[in-house]
Amino acid sequence: RSMYESPAEKPFKIYQSSAGSGKTYTLVKEYISIVLKSDNPNKFRQILAITFTNKAATEMKERVLDALLKLSKAEDADLMKDFVASTGINKSELISKSHKAYKNIIHHYGDFNILTIDKFVHRIIRSFARELDLSLSFEIETDIDTFLQRSIGVLLNNIGANAELTKYLIRFSEQLIEDSDKGDIEQQLLRLTSILKNEKTRIPLTEFKQHDLSFFSDLGKNVKENEKKLILEVGTSISKIVDLLSSQGLGIDFFKGKMKSGWGALINKFLTKDEFTLTDPTINQYSEENWYTSKTESLVRSVISPLQDEMEKLIKINEELNFAKEFNKQLVGFSLLNSIHQILFKVKSDNNIVFISDFNEVISKIVINEPAPFIYEKIGARYKNYLIDEFQDTSSLQWTNLVPLVYESLSEGNKNLIVGDAKQAIYRWRNGDVHQFVNLPKVEGEFTYLDEINTVFNYSATRNVLQKNYRSASAIVQFNNWLFEALATGEKEQIQKIYKNSSQKVTKKQTGIVNAKIVGNDIENTEQIVYENVMHWIKQAKSDGFSDGDIALLVRSKNDGIKQTWIFAHPE
Repeated sequence: RSMYESPAEKPFKIYQSSAGSGKTYTLVKEYISIVLKSDNPNKFRQILAITFTNKAATEMKERVLDALLKLSKAEDADLMKDFVASTGINKSELISKSHKAYKNIIHHYGDFNILTIDKFVHRIIRSFARELDLSLSFEIETDIDTFLQRSIGVLLNNIGANAELTKYLIRFSEQLIEDSDKGDIEQQLLRLTSILKNEKTRIPLTEFKQHDLSFFSDLGKNVKENEKKLILEVGTSISKIVDLLSSQGLGIDFFKGKMKSGWGALINKFLTKDEFTLTDPTINQYSEENWYTSKTESLVRSVISPLQDEMEKLIKINEELNFAKEFNKQLVGFSLLNSIHQILFKVKSDNNIVFISDFNEVISKIVINEPAPFIYEKIGARYKNYLIDEFQDTSSLQWTNLVPLVYESLSEGNKNLIVGDAKQAIYRWRNGDVHQFVNLPKVEGEFTYLDEINTVFNYSATRNVLQKNYRSASAIVQFNNWLFEALATGEKEQIQKIYKNSSQKVTKKQTGIVNAKIVGNDIENTEQIVYENVMHWIKQAKSDGFSDGDIALLVRSKNDGIKQTWIFAHPE
């Protein structure tokens, strides 16, 4: 297959958008162009457009139908001119094709595939139910919190009946007291289970699903035994340090800080109290070669090298001991989390349910190694074009599930489109991974044919920037440009990539205004300062002719909003 001669010919369009840049229109235009340039009257059935929310899917469907209707009636001269130029189809033919396309979609609305990614993955899971050992009548459940609470209830009901579990729950309660955590044990366990809602942290946990509490008890014992060995090694190294100093007629008060601080204090504490506490300042003394003075250097010059060897050993042992202590601390919570996960798995199985949050994990086990044609065959439809909206909020597993399909489509030279705005990535709590968009067309993952995927994606793709802002007044656009350009020159490369090429061109005639004020470090009076400034701006806006309904006050949290509302209601 020959390379594409120009970027315009490449079938994989990646659009970097910004607020008000017309990304929805770009998606709608690409969708309609694919339909109208095809000789297949049912071409729309071969296009899958994916959005992030049901509301966005509904809006896109309405926009597609509205545009087709206007084209079929030649009602919008600018719209007609744009499509004649972009499709190369003359006006009369465009009117005819738009009418047919509109009529076909209305008559076969069930095949109008503009939907959320969750709905699409659900279709695939239904098709793969047998391969995934799921009942064909499985139910979808969105309320994972209720089932987590039920699983925790089952766990707590076994207190007393299960000696190992009782021991772990007592240790967990003791840790809560030590850490001064508020709330009862059930609330703390529920907080712990947030890990089960996150695909990045939930997946590694599944590897322990077959292990009971005795496994973790044995693991903890092994770590404890290793701690004892490490302490013996501490004693050996300290003895060698004492002997080396003694060979020069010196004691441990030789070290800088004598026995009050630093290495001298560390060794003295171990020898007298059998305690080993290596602090960061003491480690820094070694790394900065500041553990002896210029006056005493000549006294230990001949043994500096072996002394440093033992000090390096102590630093390494300290790291291992700190890890072991933290591991044992986290092991209690992790083992209980694993038990809750096992109970949750049984509850799901007994009730024949699949959580919507499990969809992407479940299906990725199939698609990561299966050829795309097999997936098409199973879902009963062959999509040729994929248009993906809000890509910056797509999770790693969601993208993993789509990659084989986009790869197959591009391999046949079919048009695909991805649009996103890395600056608007707000769904990290739902596992959205903005770096997937920033790094496109490069794909990462555990695909058995990753090299082939990247080859096809790379030569098929062209990145475009939607530069015009059709929504905001010039002052807002200019302020954003100033801010984004500053961020694009920051120290972190990933941040630079996110804000690179983010500047927009003004299209609105309104000037607008942006007024930013930093209130400083007067923490005690911050609320009063904010109130006075906001009230000043509100009065200014009203004097400029704006009404209360034209003004919006955005705050960081709900509590901040309640406070500000109360203050405005009680100005005295």
